[in-house]
Amino acid sequence: MMKALLLTLSLLCLGFAGLKFWLMPHIAKSHATWIDFSEINTRQKANTYLICSAQICGNMADEKSPVFDCSNADLRARWDSLISSALKTDLLVEKAHGAQRIYVQYSKFWSFPDLIQVEFVNISPNQSSIQLYSRSLIGRYDFGVNQHRLQKWLNFLKKS
Repeated sequence: MMKALLLTLSLLCLGFAGLKFWLMPHIAKSHATWIDFSEINTRQKANTYLICSAQICGNMADEKSPVFDCSNADLRARWDSLISSALKTDLLVEKAHGAQRIYVQYSKFWSFPDLIQVEFVNISPNQSSIQLYSRSLIGRYDFGVNQHRLQKWLNFLKKS
């Protein structure tokens, strides 16, 4: 009886480790394809959050993109500083010389992957903006995690 219990627990641990360290990263990488911001429809899912300008996303954005009084290069440097301190966050895709990026951030316990798509927008030499789209890959509801994440990151960018 005790051997069966230990075997069951061992198999559960191995299954959890496989889920956490192989399956979740594989799921994230397989879904890390660029989605045009103008084609995103967040009204279809409750586990997404979109911050985008009205010119690009129309009324589909959950929140309007802010304009920063800094160059695009400075905004990217702020972003890089933010991401370097973000837990369980990895860069998956980088396009257009770094202006377009896709990151994955894993949940604390189960390591469920959320994809965060970022696009840096150059407005003028001294003004820039950022488009952000965060979506859960697993589940139908995210308990506001995507919204909280993007708003927290925007607040950091505004203060730095």
